[in-house]
Amino acid sequence: METEAVLALGWQHTPKGFVKRFDFLDFKEALSFINRVGDFSEAHQHHPEIINNYNLVRLRLWTHDTDSLTEKDVHWVLAFEKQDQH
Repeated sequence: METEAVLALGWQHTPKGFVKRFDFLDFKEALSFINRVGDFSEAHQHHPEIINNYNLVRLRLWTHDTDSLTEKDVHWVLAFEKQDQH
């Protein structure tokens, strides 16, 4: 698995998946980001946990079917980071 590439993009490797926090200027900007995450996730048929607190968004990737990190999670992170310029 390409965990090093994910970590190099600022994601943390936790016991329950890859996690990254995104900070925005305000709620509207955070919500726009969440909508982009949703569209991207639908297109890739893999969905992160999304936690929002005003201008902060936290994403967590974990393959629920296997209850573990998988290549699906790595591929989601790498593809998302490549296309999204926060």
